[in-house]
Amino acid sequence: GADLPSKAYSAYLATGWRTAPEQIIGGDINFQVGLHSDFETLTTRSLRYQGQGIGLVRLTPTLTLKGGVRYIDRARIKLWPAAGLLWQPSPTMKFDIFFPQPKLSIYLSTVGAAQVWGYVAGEYGGGSWTIDEPYGVERVDINDIRISGGVEWFGARGINGFVEAGYVFEREVVYVVMPNLSIKDVPPTFMLRGGLSF
Repeated sequence: GADLPSKAYSAYLATGWRTAPEQIIGGDINFQVGLHSDFETLTTRSLRYQGQGIGLVRLTPTLTLKGGVRYIDRARIKLWPAAGLLWQPSPTMKFDIFFPQPKLSIYLSTVGAAQVWGYVAGEYGGGSWTIDEPYGVERVDINDIRISGGVEWFGARGINGFVEAGYVFEREVVYVVMPNLSIKDVPPTFMLRGGLSF
């Protein structure tokens, strides 16, 4: 009986602050507020707040302990712990063994003024949106697990980007107002995504 729209949108503003990596004790804080909807309907439930607060303790010059919380504002999960280790055995390798978003990176080359890195990563993916249903406004979560591999680059002038492909599994659709419409065991799929920041 579910009638999902073919498209949903997210428009948000985000800000963050992080201490210098050479500090013994530091932190990583970010906050995001945005509208998440099919844009057929906009209500207060379309407005979502997300963020994280992570403490950093540099145990050795190559090993940093990370721990804190991440707020994702989903129907089933609002807040969960975030912890792990960042290990950099050499300037060309980074192992971010971090729940819920691990990432292993290796330096590939320098192209012009940009450093190019390859990586494999995992994440708890999906999102939450308000949609227009015949019975009224509904909030829907899409939850999944993603494993991806890609290439990212870091420019000298602060222009960074990435391109990646991945496998998406353990997918589910959760209806908040009408939970009987929720869909378990959605078939796995593939994803392709990229981005630029400056």
